[in-house]
Amino acid sequence: MSRSAGTYTLPSNSVSPAVADTVISPTDFNAVMDDIETAVNESTYTAGLGATDNRLVRTDGTDTKKIQGASVTLDDSANMSGIAALSATTIELGHATDTTLARSGAGDITIEGNAVYRAGGVDVALADGGTGASLTDPNADRIMFWDDSASAVTWLEVGSGLSITGTTLSASGAAGDVTAASAFATDNRLIRSDGTGKGVQASGIDIDDSDVMTTPGRIIATKNGALDAPTIAVNGTPISGGTATTTKPLVLLEHGGATSNAWSTSGTVLGINFPTGFTGNAIDIQRNAVSVLSWSTSTGWRFGSNVNLTVSGATLSWTGLGNTILTSPAAATLQFGATDTASPVAQTLRAQGSRSGTDTNVGGGNLTIQAGTGTGTGTAASLILRSPVTVASGTGAQTQTTGLTITSGVPYVPSYTVAGAPSAATAAGIIYVSNETGGAVLAFSDGTNWRRVTDRAIIA
Repeated sequence: MSRSAGTYTLPSNSVSPAVADTVISPTDFNAVMDDIETAVNESTYTAGLGATDNRLVRTDGTDTKKIQGASVTLDDSANMSGIAALSATTIELGHATDTTLARSGAGDITIEGNAVYRAGGVDVALADGGTGASLTDPNADRIMFWDDSASAVTWLEVGSGLSITGTTLSASGAAGDVTAASAFATDNRLIRSDGTGKGVQASGIDIDDSDVMTTPGRIIATKNGALDAPTIAVNGTPISGGTATTTKPLVLLEHGGATSNAWSTSGTVLGINFPTGFTGNAIDIQRNAVSVLSWSTSTGWRFGSNVNLTVSGATLSWTGLGNTILTSPAAATLQFGATDTASPVAQTLRAQGSRSGTDTNVGGGNLTIQAGTGTGTGTAASLILRSPVTVASGTGAQTQTTGLTITSGVPYVPSYTVAGAPSAATAAGIIYVSNETGGAVLAFSDGTNWRRVTDRAIIA
């Protein structure tokens, strides 16, 4: 006899054992008994499974063959219920690689290795929307802020002069605090007092990130007495804005707190005091970061290499005492006196002398005028003296004529022909006559004629 799904059936060649007095084959009877014995040995129920449908069975722990009913059910849709506690290292929720629930420590679980935050657990990181730190109730109004030194969010305490009312943060000023009546919309704008004691307002002066100051007005510095150090330095381009005039200069230094726009006529207008041992430039006026005019204790006043002080046009002017004026009317030309005029002023170039009535038997300084020095076999420079020669009456310019040339240390007088010799009306003149009878010769003027220096004969 064979078993099928727990149901025992008689072989086809046997009569039904349910019929009384039916003879059963010994072989078949033995097979039935064997099957019953096997079934009894395979499992034994220690208790009833109960009336609950879909209840799971479990061993009862007494031996390997006894089972009992469990409280957990598994319905026809594979839904499990009745589990009081589940003990497992990992649980796959519908998928083995993207939804794995695992235990990471006491009371902590992860999903695919990512911590599941819980109340009383670890601090929630910033990346997960937390604060990165455990915060406690400060029991006072506080501001939450990021503390970079601690790499966490913490409470910011409201200090003096600030208060929180509801959701409003207020500032209250104390004595001496500075307040602004309006916002400053212009970048780099310098602020100034508004005259109320604690208020400030925007000025018209800007200081950019390179410390360059721009002002549309003037800078007026007043001090009674000498200044300990330079107060205003103008380097490179001039201060922008405003118009410099004789009565309202762009930069005005007034003595003694003067209120007029004119320069003070007495006292110290600007004093610059440098300590003992100072060796730099006490005054240095520059253009495009190159010195134009400077003064130091060792060299005195010095013009820079790019001096371009202009009075008018292309004229470079320097004014000293009285009417001493040095100008440059043309390229590579230096002139004593101002620009040409209807009343020219005579000029004198001289070396320093001793003091009459004070110095005893002291000679004056030599005056040396020299041409430029060359090198090697280059053409030697000449020292040339010229003076004008009169022309026809009118406004035509007189002709500049060379009167003496010194070359290689040798003086040379001008050369003329007999017919082209200049007027001899002024005595004591010397010329070189190139075509004189008997050969070239020097001649001198006697106030009427040119005469040969060899025999005093008139040139012919």
